[in-house]
Amino acid sequence: MPACGRAISAFSPLTYACDLIRYGFEHVTYYGLVIDVLVLILFTTVFQAVGYLLYKRLNE
Repeated sequence: MPACGRAISAFSPLTYACDLIRYGFEHVTYYGLVIDVLVLILFTTVFQAVGYLLYKRLNE
């Protein structure tokens, strides 16, 4: 993958989810298990917070 593609993929939760799936099948990760899990928890928390704030704002 080109360098610009790697830079963009670092901001996608799918990258970390696929890395965990790869670990499940091949026991190899690019970022490491701890980083993958922490980043997915971070993305989930941020998306939940944004969703909650948008819901609250739109239903007032």
